[in-house]
Amino acid sequence: MIHLIAFVCLLFFWSTSYKMMVKQGIQSEISFAILSMTHWLIAFIYFQTIVSFQLDKDVEQKLFGNELTLIQLWFHVLTCSYFTFDLVARFFKKQLGQWLLIHHSFTLLFILIAILYQFSGSENIYVLRYATFCNVPMNMKTILAKKGMQKSDPYHICNLLYATIYSINFIYFLPQLMIQFYQSDTSMLTFFMLSLLCAQAHYTIVKIHYPSSRSSLTFFYNKYIQQVY
Repeated sequence: MIHLIAFVCLLFFWSTSYKMMVKQGIQSEISFAILSMTHWLIAFIYFQTIVSFQLDKDVEQKLFGNELTLIQLWFHVLTCSYFTFDLVARFFKKQLGQWLLIHHSFTLLFILIAILYQFSGSENIYVLRYATFCNVPMNMKTILAKKGMQKSDPYHICNLLYATIYSINFIYFLPQLMIQFYQSDTSMLTFFMLSLLCAQAHYTIVKIHYPSSRSSLTFFYNKYIQQVY
């Protein structure tokens, strides 16, 4: 019951924070980006606290296949509250694109599976950790775009960082996790969900990140290199 109350309170926190920013004249898309980075920072601090103070052996030692612990459950409550808010709020604001819908849906399914079946808590924490490493450049790119800076150096730097980190995560780190899941007692349901997430990510890399990276590299080439010759 206390976890449900915490979930509702966190939903209230996210929605109130969003409304306050919009009332201050901050654009809706920028407000969403700021809250996304805020959630990432809180989740990152939470993870580092678990590891630094040895609060959870499974997370600290990267052990998979065990039951969901209380520490892991609180991490899931935090993440579930943010993604639920972001999904619903963006839907009503008509800012929920197809890519974001798929990404958020997969994330919430990971969390719900862990909570309902009481397993894969450590697995989910590591999936979320690697999958969100690109959060800051992703959101900074959005903020710069909304400020009309699509032709600036910072925008294209953020775009390249976003594409690079995203690609490394889903081509290297998360497939490594899949191998570790397969070799442990991880539920096949969690393994299957990660497989779907990686498949969706590889499609995104080819269809979105590769063309956008090429565009940014062309921008820097035309601006700095071509002029030399």
